[in-house]
Amino acid sequence: MKAVIPFLVMNGNAGAAADFHGRAFGISELGRMPLDDQPEKFMHVQVVINGGALMMTDFSMSSATDAPPMASGHQQLVVNDGQALVGPRSGGGPRGRGPL
Repeated sequence: MKAVIPFLVMNGNAGAAADFHGRAFGISELGRMPLDDQPEKFMHVQVVINGGALMMTDFSMSSATDAPPMASGHQQLVVNDGQALVGPRSGGGPRGRGPL
């Protein structure tokens, strides 16, 4: 599968957002992974909308900062050879932040 998968930081509302999308769009929910110390919050929620994945979380590496809600997130690019994609490139292509 090749896709860009949105991964949204939901500021404590990932479960509610998945519930809403389920009611509004009849999505398929693939799973929820609650935070160990806050089971009502989620490290990871994944749903499928119209054949495409949407991932959400209540956790953010910037949770301890004063970042406004929805100020962070990332995109996950699913490819056959990630190392080839993030390897040395010219022209400002993608760069990895760590080993693959």
